[in-house]
Amino acid sequence: MTDLIKELKELEGRVAAKRKELEDEERALAIVRRMIGQPPSMQSPGMVPKEQVGAIKFEELLDSVEKIKKRTLIDDVRDVVSQFGQNEFTVAHIEAALKKMGVVIDAKSPRARIGIVVAKLADEGFVVKVAEGGGNVPHRYKLNEAHDLI
Repeated sequence: MTDLIKELKELEGRVAAKRKELEDEERALAIVRRMIGQPPSMQSPGMVPKEQVGAIKFEELLDSVEKIKKRTLIDDVRDVVSQFGQNEFTVAHIEAALKKMGVVIDAKSPRARIGIVVAKLADEGFVVKVAEGGGNVPHRYKLNEAHDLI
């Protein structure tokens, strides 16, 4: 019986390692999709079909990436906020969603950068501040129903 338990633990370890490897691959895929300007709502969960593997050369991919307009943090935040629908959210929610998308914010304090972007979106009327925060309580926002979502 102890051999069976030992084999079970080894199998669990291998599954955990494969799961981590898959998560790393999915993060890399999300980063490449972001680099080519594909918004997260257009991302399909499937992998590249076998007939397309190797069909695109790396140089061609780099050329196409350079031709596409580089996405900015405000574009990414706008996409994330649109996906929240009419639910309230905070800067922490946006940060978590951006991490899940594979967006890396190269800043000393990423939440401060996101907060600046959200304030800008509030000035534009894209989002509305629902509750004023203070101290440990964050500001809460909501997508503006009246704003034209193009």
